[in-house]
Amino acid sequence: MGVHPDPGRAPQARYRCGGEHRPEDPSPPRSRGRRLVGLARRGANSSASRRGLLACDFFTVESAFLKTLYVLFFIDLSTRRMHIAGATTRPDWVWVTQQARNLAMVGALDGRRFLIRDRDTKFSGPFDEVFRTEGVAVVKTPVQAPKANAVAERWVGTVRRECLDHMLILGRRHLERVLTIYEAHYNRERAAPGTGPGSTGPPDPFGGDPRDGDPSARPPWRTDPRVSAGGVMVCVVFGARQV
Repeated sequence: MGVHPDPGRAPQARYRCGGEHRPEDPSPPRSRGRRLVGLARRGANSSASRRGLLACDFFTVESAFLKTLYVLFFIDLSTRRMHIAGATTRPDWVWVTQQARNLAMVGALDGRRFLIRDRDTKFSGPFDEVFRTEGVAVVKTPVQAPKANAVAERWVGTVRRECLDHMLILGRRHLERVLTIYEAHYNRERAAPGTGPGSTGPPDPFGGDPRDGDPSARPPWRTDPRVSAGGVMVCVVFGARQV
């Protein structure tokens, strides 16, 4: 004997997108932000689409004098080449927006389609407007979803394990010098296949290092035979002292 529905029962709840979620549906309708993030992540799986994808994020570093330094970086999802925008103790919207302008001035946004970022309050409206002016759509990841920006999150772990966890940072200028050297090492030796030294892959989207073609102009850590191509030695050779 079946049970008839109660005529006085309240109707099914409706979502903001206008669709009705029934009990037999596997999941409720996704919002526009989630659809854009899914589109960008699916595009990253194809070599043709990921060329236009750029991701950015912040990470923090504690100095020896107990000051918190904020580092902003960008990473190209097609070549895995990255760029350290800068480090500061006060990442207000003026500083963050200026870093976006600096990126646009060097032509690093040419041919870009999407910028993937999280919903950190340090990314303000003027920051997004710089990218929209250059024809780049800003895609915000869902709340508490680090996997939506997985490449950037994974790079933070890489720079910590290979460099920052083995050093004692004295201040902002010291941190910027350390990250500049690690950036040059990472983009030359640790980039995606087809983009390393001697390859015919695409050029560095962030301009590259003019010292690449002149071995005599390379810093000492590049010519020191004790420095391996894939080890931590690259980051700990500083100030004539080796940890």
